Amino acid sequence: MQSEGKQQWREGRLDYEYYMHYHGHNAYPAAFLYTYTALQTATGGSVRGFQALWALVEVASLRAIGETTLQLQHGAVVACLPALSNRLHLYHTRVVTNDGLNVALMLCAVRLVAAGRSVAGSLLYALTLAQKLNFVTYLPAWLWVLWRRGGGGWTGAGRALSGGGLIVGVQVLAGAPFLLGNARAYLAGAYNLGRSLLWDKTRVFRFVGRHLFGAAPWHLFLLGVTACTVSCVLLAADRRCRLAHRQRLGPGWPAAAARGAAGVSRREVLLVLLAANQMAVSWARALYTPFLAWNLYSLPLLLALAGVRTTEVVLLFVGIELLFRPFAVGASEAWAGVWLVLINLRITYACIVR
Repeated sequence: MQSEGKQQWREGRLDYEYYMHYHGHNAYPAAFLYTYTALQTATGGSVRGFQALWALVEVASLRAIGETTLQLQHGAVVACLPALSNRLHLYHTRVVTNDGLNVALMLCAVRLVAAGRSVAGSLLYALTLAQKLNFVTYLPAWLWVLWRRGGGGWTGAGRALSGGGLIVGVQVLAGAPFLLGNARAYLAGAYNLGRSLLWDKTRVFRFVGRHLFGAAPWHLFLLGVTACTVSCVLLAADRRCRLAHRQRLGPGWPAAAARGAAGVSRREVLLVLLAANQMAVSWARALYTPFLAWNLYSLPLLLALAGVRTTEVVLLFVGIELLFRPFAVGASEAWAGVWLVLINLRITYACIVR
């Protein structure tokens, strides 16, 4: 749990240049230190204590996603799939990674903004982001939701900027002690978007080999794919919103009126947020690790929202569950990566061509 960083925080050392853990420099924003120092104190540093707490957090996440699935009438099978995932239980309870709590907070934030509580949702999202930068994958879709909720155009842009300002403000407040101590070191460490994984950590692109995986052109290619797929998700969602609004207005209204005032439904908010995150998890080389199994919580609901039939949802989910980390070496792991890419292509198609 990055005990070295928490020890430095307890000692009042505020220069992030010297915050280390067993992988190297600490790469988490300041709220991570606050939260896990408090939790370590509360549990006495007991692994069993953390496991018990994380089990409760896991139940809360499963309940949140299952309840939302049932409310949207996607059936008990889709709602129960995440609870059957050994991957989620392995990484979030038995191993005790720091993702379990963040996932629960992120799911709560998504549910809040989908329910129309944009300020409360944005505040909770900002706090989650202040603990782990990986959740920046939601940001483009988050700002789009705020823009569309504001009616689009300049009015919507103002609302999106306000929400973005709130998110940035929380980051500044959370990191204030370290920004005062050494702003450059803190920003470079906690908000380094250029960090990338080692080839040994990848699960999807292992088959390309160590040399190609580490090459800058390959990294740029995957970033380009990520940007394109996220953009397509947002454009497709915007087109659906305008079409639905035009249908509500009727044939007598001009297209400009339909473009300007279109809102966004709860279902559409959930779809676009989960889909944009899924695109980044699927294609960005720097984001795909065993610990990002948290996207499995929302994957069945995402597929159902995208119109995928329940039978195929089950097959895709089980495929990822079996192939995500087969704990094998050599050709079998490489072939697992190939199949995961094919599964991700199917998911991407479903999210864009709905």
